[in-house]
Order: sequence, then structure tokens, then C-alpha cells
Amino acid sequence: MALTATGFKTAFAEFSSAPTQVVQRALDESYRELSPDVFGERLDDAVGYLAAHKISTAPFGTQARMVTDDKTTTYMIEFDRIADQCAGGPWLM
Repeated sequence: MALTATGFKTAFAEFSSAPTQVVQRALDESYRELSPDVFGERLDDAVGYLAAHKISTAPFGTQARMVTDDKTTTYMIEFDRIADQCAGGPWLM
């Protein structure tokens, strides 16, 4: 099930005032970047965190930005955790 802009704004309440078109663009871009074969049932979770990272690093997202000491967003840290769970380890081609 694809994450919608409304669902995203519910899950990430800090973006509730973000324009729907900004959220939808980040979601669409994130879905294009991530593989359902890799993320499986965690795809929507990964898309949500990647989209939140994209929005928070854009000028609009300044107030929602949560940045760590190494200058990454907390959203990207969670995305990386999910990616490691789903795609970690060796892959055979």
C-alpha cells in the first residue's frame, strides 16, 4: 500500500502544515528511488523516512529539521537503519 500525503502528514505530524504538493513530490521521488524487491513490507516505512529527510533538508523544512552532530537528519538515520535491516549483507547478482 503506497503512503499518501495525508498518511505521511499523520505519521510525521511535524510536517502537517507542509503543502500537500511538497509532500507528494517527496513521496513520489522516494518511491522511484527505492526498490520494493529490497524493502519488501518495509517499503512504505523507508519511503516515509526518506521523504521526511528530503523535505527537512529543503528550505521549507527548516523548522522540522532535526540534525545530528554529523550533519545528517534523524530521518536519514532511521532510513539507514531500515535499509540495513532489509538490504544489509551480501547480495548475489
